[in-house]
Amino acid sequence: MDVVRPFFDAIRDLACRLADRWRDESEYEDIEEYRKVLQEACTPFNVQVTRMLRRPFGFVFTTPALPQPWAMKILARRIRCEPIPTARRSRMSA
Repeated sequence: MDVVRPFFDAIRDLACRLADRWRDESEYEDIEEYRKVLQEACTPFNVQVTRMLRRPFGFVFTTPALPQPWAMKILARRIRCEPIPTARRSRMSA
């Protein structure tokens, strides 16, 4: 989380504003436009937005500083920033 905290602190206000707008405009706007805005803000942190999330609003991001992708999700009363679990191999697979 030490690597994520400065990024999180810098991006959270923008992410919340975009989430509010998405709640009002999701029927009319392309979520890809939101990714472009977020990517521009993320670039100084060497963060790549790889996927947008619609419900809850948020995005998945990667950075060379972290071993796996993370997701930032804007919830009704809080923001959750967490690593995305890596897929486990099935015990049945050889």
